[in-house]
Amino acid sequence: DGTGWFISNPISKNQLRTVKTEGKDVATSIPSPFARIDLVKSAFRWVADNGIKGIWVPEKINTSVAGEFTFAFTPDPGQCATGTTMTIEVINKSTVADAEGNVYNTVKLGTQWWMAQNLKSTKYRNGELIGTTDTVTKNISGESTPKYQWIYKDAETKVDLFGRLYTWYAATDSRGVCPAGWHLATPAEWTTLATFLTDNGYGYEGSGPDIGKSLAATAEWTADATPGNVGNDPASNNSSDFAAYPGGSRSAAGSFTKAGSAAFWWTSATGSFRALNNNAAVLASDTTSNKNALSVRCIKD
Repeated sequence: DGTGWFISNPISKNQLRTVKTEGKDVATSIPSPFARIDLVKSAFRWVADNGIKGIWVPEKINTSVAGEFTFAFTPDPGQCATGTTMTIEVINKSTVADAEGNVYNTVKLGTQWWMAQNLKSTKYRNGELIGTTDTVTKNISGESTPKYQWIYKDAETKVDLFGRLYTWYAATDSRGVCPAGWHLATPAEWTTLATFLTDNGYGYEGSGPDIGKSLAATAEWTADATPGNVGNDPASNNSSDFAAYPGGSRSAAGSFTKAGSAAFWWTSATGSFRALNNNAAVLASDTTSNKNALSVRCIKD
């Protein structure tokens, strides 16, 4: 496609013939753990039986962690061959589409695949419409289980960044708001995400539970003077690629608030949500009325 990526040719049962390294096709033997890698960068062009044997260090590609990894090949003694190295890039990003055809970036963090954008669908997974109100400020407090979605203050220009706001009843409806194969994250799944980020150096200055900046997007956040808070130096945010924008919320009474200063996401537990604030450094946890409307982030099944 012109970017240095290509689909490998079929791989033989026992080995790959050559690896593209430093602009040259280097003859080598590669163990079978590589045999299911379909997309690689500057590697695995052709297959052959050259008989060269040796050792790769490390022996396997660890696809659980994104990044570039160097592998060194040392041929066995007595062969007409020299050692070489190659670099494999493991990508932790993809995309997924919802029932309406909206396409979302996704990111793998630890063992979890998360949508890297807030949901903006107006349809359930089966294609049925998610309701909304005739006016965006309508008071729905008197309804028992309101299932609605809105754009923040009806601002269409922000929907691609902020997504839509959903009542908890809509977000947890059995028809499903998330794409097929995805679901609204549980509190435990949010905890798993926070633990992964905390344990893997995503905290402010590389340690601790102050992981807010690593989750927050680099734009739209209200400025804050305290180092380590989400709103301070936003250009350094988003090291996790979670790309959290401050989409605010809607109350059951019909008022919109906090866009620019806070991001709120429902969990699957009644009234439970997670939040980032411009004047804080951590991923917060709290509860609210199920009739209020918050953002939705989906996680892969």
